[in-house]
Amino acid sequence: MKTKLTRLLAVLMSVLMLALPTLASAEAFEIYATISDPKLSVGEATIDLAGLSLECTAEQAEDATSLLLNLLASGQKAVSVHAAFGEKGIQAYIEGMSSAFVVSPEAIKALGEQMIQASGMSGMLDMNKLGSFDLSTMISEEALGKFMNTVQQLASEVIQGEPVEDKFVTLSGAEVAASRIDFKVTPEHLAAIVDAEIELIESSPISEQIHTALEQQGQDAPLKDLVNVDPDNLPTIEGSIFYSTESQDLHVEGSVTVDESSAPLTIDFSQTDEGTFATGSLKQPDEGSQELAFQFSATPSTAVEIEAVVNGEIGLYDHTDDGVETIFCFTVSAYAEPAGNDSVTHYLLLNGEAEDNTFSFSFTTCNDPENESVVLAFSADSDGEKAVFSLDFNGKAVQSDKAFGHEGILSLSVESNGQAVSFQTGLAFGVCTAEDSIAFDFSGLPAIDVTSITEESAEGLQNELMGIVQNALGALMQVPGVAALMSSMQAQG
Repeated sequence: MKTKLTRLLAVLMSVLMLALPTLASAEAFEIYATISDPKLSVGEATIDLAGLSLECTAEQAEDATSLLLNLLASGQKAVSVHAAFGEKGIQAYIEGMSSAFVVSPEAIKALGEQMIQASGMSGMLDMNKLGSFDLSTMISEEALGKFMNTVQQLASEVIQGEPVEDKFVTLSGAEVAASRIDFKVTPEHLAAIVDAEIELIESSPISEQIHTALEQQGQDAPLKDLVNVDPDNLPTIEGSIFYSTESQDLHVEGSVTVDESSAPLTIDFSQTDEGTFATGSLKQPDEGSQELAFQFSATPSTAVEIEAVVNGEIGLYDHTDDGVETIFCFTVSAYAEPAGNDSVTHYLLLNGEAEDNTFSFSFTTCNDPENESVVLAFSADSDGEKAVFSLDFNGKAVQSDKAFGHEGILSLSVESNGQAVSFQTGLAFGVCTAEDSIAFDFSGLPAIDVTSITEESAEGLQNELMGIVQNALGALMQVPGVAALMSSMQAQG
């Protein structure tokens, strides 16, 4: 069990190292984040931990990224953790211990390879080659040229003859002169383009790794056979494209045919001074009553000249004698409105409906420096069971000669099946110039490799950690909320 835990710890630390940004800077800087005074409510019960805070600071240098975590209770330090991620691997130290923890670069690499092998992806990824990965060498000019020639040949076959003069009715209802291009995409054309794409992949050096991975899964057939593109199962798409010679209007009409059943297809596009508009429809074959349709518009905003109001909808509808029934529908809307201090509030709204299930998603931001806000909300109703989720930040921008950031209140609430949970905390984050480096000197401490901890050393570490935990609890008990929580837990125990 201890071996598994130490390996898990090493993997988590290695992931953290990879997640931290590697930014080069001539001037040292720090990224900071602080959460404070958290409050958790579950139903009628509330745990108020006012006075508790966690400070996190990261500093980037040329050879390593340093991290400092401080847990504070009523302003007093309860626990401090130092860490470094760089050429020496991962180093960590908990203040009060006699040794530091380390994970060597070799151990990180070995653990990564073990994870890949365990996931069955060893044939797909070669850890030794990741550092020398060059996208420009993945496809040769010869293979790419052959692929493009195939595409051009298919395009010449799809286009039926030369453009001819014609006319069509635009979205505004006006009949305009147009050039018409007729086209026909056969199942053989679709199969040919897929075959050309597979051939392009097969010509790449990565194809060998793909085949190795497939063989490990018991699939030793060629990639083409695995994709199994059968023209008998593909549609025929044919019709005409009309484009106006005087405006930016476009009209497409045609059909999608599968197994001798033909579904009418129309698409219209218009771009004017009033905005951009597009609609489309694919009707059910054999005079069926169902229709898959979409519409989209982007128009200048009257509230903010530089912003556009975007609206879109896609849905499947059933046209019956009793009216139009919605089988499913998704709508999206994005717009902006003026806020205080010449700022703008942006809105993104998404709604969905399918039978008895509905959902809504909204995301709003306001960049008013004195009243910043970011609000994300999601709600769903499935067969009468409702779930609501919301996450919002309200605060202000803070700036000085050496720092820029934001501070405010972060709130999270979840409600499902009548159960409500909410969490609230103070949040401050930003970037500042590093006056005093947080980099920790690990050279004076004995190093313990967490990937090879023995039973004997684990017992000694456990004793040291218990001492640190007891000291930390002593400090944390100065926070009234923590003391009340501990008393409640002891009474229940």
